[in-house]
Amino acid sequence: MKKALIYIMVLLAGAGTARGQHYLGLRAGMGSGSSRVFPQREMGTVWGLYSGGISWKYYTDEPFVGGIEIDAMWMQQGFREYHMENIPDTDERRRVGYYQRSVDVAMVPIMWQPHVYMFRQRLRVFANAGITFSYIISSQEKTHNYEDGAETSGEYVLHSTRDNRVGYGLCGGGGLSWSAGRIELFAEARYYIGYSDILKNRNKYEDNPLRSPLDGLQMQAGVFFRLGKGGIRSDQGRRRVVIEDTAPVVVPDLELPPQQAVDPNAAILPEAI
Repeated sequence: MKKALIYIMVLLAGAGTARGQHYLGLRAGMGSGSSRVFPQREMGTVWGLYSGGISWKYYTDEPFVGGIEIDAMWMQQGFREYHMENIPDTDERRRVGYYQRSVDVAMVPIMWQPHVYMFRQRLRVFANAGITFSYIISSQEKTHNYEDGAETSGEYVLHSTRDNRVGYGLCGGGGLSWSAGRIELFAEARYYIGYSDILKNRNKYEDNPLRSPLDGLQMQAGVFFRLGKGGIRSDQGRRRVVIEDTAPVVVPDLELPPQQAVDPNAAILPEAI
């Protein structure tokens, strides 16, 4: 985690001096959430979690560097824990209901984005790798009973002694984008891996697990607007610009002596042998 943070900071520092292009964009999507609880419990995935926000990214002209992207996002995360019941006269257990929590999170991913261009720089294939920082704004909870279908739902009240609002983790994924002038449309998939726990203080709250990081998968689409009027830049484009800006080299005309005609029937001199 510390190495990833140092690497991202080095890339951000280089963005201030390297030559490249800036983009601003909007994004929205939907995905799923889960939790890696320890000690292990019967956990499930929550689907239909929304996300959206604004993005800034910077493309450098240097080879193998790619781009840097920072998002300011609102995102839902969550988990589901199943209520289990022992089946009589067997060693098996069955699900009789579940408890589900979702959280509204303000998240800032900071990512390195290597990419390659295709189809005359219209199509861009990219990958994402970075770190995330988050803060829980609010939370909701729900219970469901499979036998009678009874449900209860409402706001989950956050307590500083029981719940962690601040979180951090890693993220990674990939996607495609298509450029049309200064507009870039994109679609991507991104997976979030939490390293901080959503629950804490097991000494006071015995039901809280020792570890409870949140993970999530988000499928997003959106649009970027390229700032500046220049065309798309890449390492190949940068080399073309350098060639175009170079002053032409003038080669003076050289007067060559006229070639003498050679008689094929002439005798070969000994010096020529």
